[in-house]
Amino acid sequence: MKKALFILFVLTIGFALSACSQSSDASAEQKTEKKEATATEKKTEEKETKTDEKVHKVGETFKASSTNFSVNKVYTTAEQGEYKTKIGEKEKTINNNEEFLIAEVTIENTSDKSFNYTSGGFELKDGKDQSIRANIVSTADLKTSLKSGKLASGKKVTGTVSFVIPKGEKNLNLSYNPSFLNFETEDITYFVKLN
Repeated sequence: MKKALFILFVLTIGFALSACSQSSDASAEQKTEKKEATATEKKTEEKETKTDEKVHKVGETFKASSTNFSVNKVYTTAEQGEYKTKIGEKEKTINNNEEFLIAEVTIENTSDKSFNYTSGGFELKDGKDQSIRANIVSTADLKTSLKSGKLASGKKVTGTVSFVIPKGEKNLNLSYNPSFLNFETEDITYFVKLN
């Protein structure tokens, strides 16, 4: 009887160790799958947002995804005024150390479909690679600002995009992402050197 209990005990231990080993193998397999999935996600993220190799100039028209794009002119103004950078935000007043930077842009639809456009696809990058969002509303360019809308195939729209920057700020690049509202286009960011 003792011998039978001993054999039963050894078999039970053997089965338990075998189950632990299989569980460990499955766990290692899951970790490997997770690592591969994470690596794939990182590659996908890298592919999702690319940057055009060239930094373009004011006055230059260039192909940007399904648009021809240009920054026609850029100017600054220190006149007092209000602005918002987010929907629903209270209006802020420009202070003595700030100024408005206003960029006049033209977007031409070169695709065979109409698409949405907005000033939401624009940012400024300063010399330290910090982002400055375009203002939703600014008194500096109220009459000329680029509104949101739908652009038909072959048509173009011109308007201004305003930013609040520190007075005298240099080394600014305008970042343009045409796929901000066009999810079917390739997600590439284009830069235009402003000064």
